[in-house]
Parts: sequence; C-alpha cells; structure tokens
Amino acid sequence: MIDEYTEKNDWQIRLRDRYIKPFYEQTCKDAKYVFVDGNARPDTCSYYLQKNVGMDTFAMTSKGTSSAIDEKIDKHYGSPNFMIETESCTVEGHKKEGWIYYSLIDLLFYAFVLPEEKGLDLYIIHFRPFQTWFIQTWMPANGNNIKKNHIMPDTLNHTKCMKVPIREVTRAMRNTRRFLITRNGIQLLNTETSIFELDKMLKNLDLGSCPNVLEATQSEQVQEAQIPAKKTAKKKKTPIPSGQLSIWETSA
Repeated sequence: MIDEYTEKNDWQIRLRDRYIKPFYEQTCKDAKYVFVDGNARPDTCSYYLQKNVGMDTFAMTSKGTSSAIDEKIDKHYGSPNFMIETESCTVEGHKKEGWIYYSLIDLLFYAFVLPEEKGLDLYIIHFRPFQTWFIQTWMPANGNNIKKNHIMPDTLNHTKCMKVPIREVTRAMRNTRRFLITRNGIQLLNTETSIFELDKMLKNLDLGSCPNVLEATQSEQVQEAQIPAKKTAKKKKTPIPSGQLSIWETSA
C-alpha cells in the first residue's frame, strides 16, 4: 500500500518533470541543472541537501552562477495565499521547525497547478530576503492570528503552516517573478495578474490534453512542450530562447 507521503511526492515529481524540467532547460545556462535525489539513503550528500538545506534542484543561472532551489507545488489553484511551513511536525516529542526557518536555499519556486493539471502558475522568490521578512516582520504581526494558522490533520506529522497572502509577499519582495508554464510554452506574468484575468488568458490557449508522464520525459515531448502558442490567441507569444530570458535578472 502506498502511503500518503509517497503518493504526494510521486505526484509532485510527475508535475515537475512535465513542466518545470522544460522550464529549466530553457532558462538555465546551457540547460545545466540537476535534481537532488529525494529517496537517497541517509548517509548520502543528496539526503543531507534535501533534509537540512531544503534543496530540490541545483541549477546554473543564465549569468553563469549557481542557485539552490526548493520547489513547492500546490494543488489549490486560485488560492490567494502561499502555505508557508512553520512546523514540519507538531506531534509531542517529535516537534520540528518548518522549512521557512532552516532552509538555506537561494530561490523558492512556488507553483499552483492549473485545472486538469494543464500547467503551472509559478512564482519565483529570492528566498533569503523572503525568509528574513517572514520571520522578522510578518510573523510578529500575524503569528497569533488563528485564521492564518493551519494544521494539516490528515498528515502523519500534523504539519503546521501559515496562510500568507500572495499580494503581501510580492509587494514586499519586489523582485518576485511569475510565469505561466503550459505545453504551449512559457509566458512571463505580472505578479498582480488576478486569477480572473489568468482564467481569461487560459481560455485563449489551446492546451489540449496533458502529455503522458513517461513520454513527457523524452526529448521529443519536451520540445513539444516548448512550442509557442498557436495563432488563435489575440497576441502571438514568442518562445523563450534557451538561456536568453533570465529568471535571475534581479538579485536580492
């Protein structure tokens, strides 16, 4: 029997490979990136990097520097909030602080899954200044707000998260970037674009059916995922040349 953690992890890997992998191949310098093995043995470096650093991917930026990235994929499309983990375990005798406190990553990739898993609404946040802002500014003002606290009762660890409004984050972290990733390609979005506006945009795209997960890992399907939008849309979208559009243009 597959446990809940394994099932969720497999789901995230499936979506990562379908959408974030092509994104890395188009935006990283020379398409250089490596995924950290989430199922590594405890005595390996990969295990340490994921459990203690919070890193999912190591990528070469278009500027030639490297970045440690944590990828969060959220199924609640349309939510006005990011779910920020403050306690990974709240069970007595096993309590552990959440990734917002211990993570040492450079970038946080927080993505909402589009309806029918036809793409991702991805936010890229420079983590260190966000971490500082959250701990020193946001938590003192909101930490005791019951409405913003959320404990996941169905998880083994009863993980505790804070509901942090996306608008507050993007306005505090002005260098946050947002992308729409579908099999049609990658499109840069305004962080202020509403879900209503995004839904209208999606109606103009011919997203078709989602590619088979196994097939999507092959080069031909990856190339297909990078094809620009069809001319049925009012505005023709230009695909992002590999390594040309930098997701790392603005530094912290």
